[in-house]
Parts: sequence; C-alpha cells; structure tokens
Amino acid sequence: MATILARRANPAACTELLRRVVAAVGNMTTAEIIAEMEAESAPCGAVLSPAQLHGDRHVRALGPLEDLDHPLAGRSARPPAQTLQRSEQDGPARASADPAGGTASVRSR
Repeated sequence: MATILARRANPAACTELLRRVVAAVGNMTTAEIIAEMEAESAPCGAVLSPAQLHGDRHVRALGPLEDLDHPLAGRSARPPAQTLQRSEQDGPARASADPAGGTASVRSR
C-alpha cells in the first residue's frame, strides 16, 4: 500500500483500509483528527470550503484575499501577490511568506 501502483493493484485492500479509517475517526472533529496526526508528525491539513477560507489562520497570515476575475473560471478570491527578494548568497532560492507584511523573502539554502 506504500505506492500508487500497489494501491491500484489491490482495490479491495484500499476499500478495507478506508473502512477502518472511517471507523476510527468517523466521530472525531477535523480539529481532533489534525491534532492526532500532528502528534504523530504526520503531514495533514483540512480541506476547506470557500466560505471557511476567510477564517483560516494560514490565509489570514497572507493578508486579505483579493477578488480576481478570471475569463474562464469567473470571480474568485486569492491571496495577494507576494514580492520576492533575492538574497546575495549562492544556491537555490526558496520563498517564505512574511505574515506581518504579506511579502515574501527568498533565501538560499
């Protein structure tokens, strides 16, 4: 079950695993599930509805959402554009958001 190919080769095992997961967490809140996952250092996150995005701490850290009119998708909201600044150090760059100012800096590794 460790790879996509293994899961595709064993659909019955996937169904059984999903049944066991639902049985284990079916009565828990999203917050409780995330707390349990984080306690085990397992990567996780909630899947939010558009209405829930405005209250999310990660989205709030980016700053207010901006409305965007897309020619195909229609009107939607997105985090504001972030400014990237390149450091003088050599190496590959990586961006990190600045929650206070809504900008991002780029640091080399």
